[in-house]
Amino acid sequence: MRERRQLVSSDPGPVIAHGRTRRRGRRERPRRGEPIGIATGAGSIWVVNSEFQTEDPGSVSRIDPGTAAVTAMIPVGLVPLEVAVGEGAVWVSNSRENTVSRIDAARV
Repeated sequence: MRERRQLVSSDPGPVIAHGRTRRRGRRERPRRGEPIGIATGAGSIWVVNSEFQTEDPGSVSRIDPGTAAVTAMIPVGLVPLEVAVGEGAVWVSNSRENTVSRIDAARV
């Protein structure tokens, strides 16, 4: 099968790619929405997953940059768009609710 990947960073350090892959004998993990925003910090890559056409809450995926594995998927508000990392937390704007979600990076 063909594998589709998208470059996330071309920093002189390790190159990180994401994408859906299909391998024989392995199930794909269900995704929640589409990747919208990305930030790095607190030793992880944080990706906002948003679904514009439903009333389901979006989520933020925490990704280990060394293994590219999703280590956590945290639910946030409706139609999250942007993500930032600072002050020991991950901040996500939820556009449909006009709110901001705070994720404690040390507890996830």
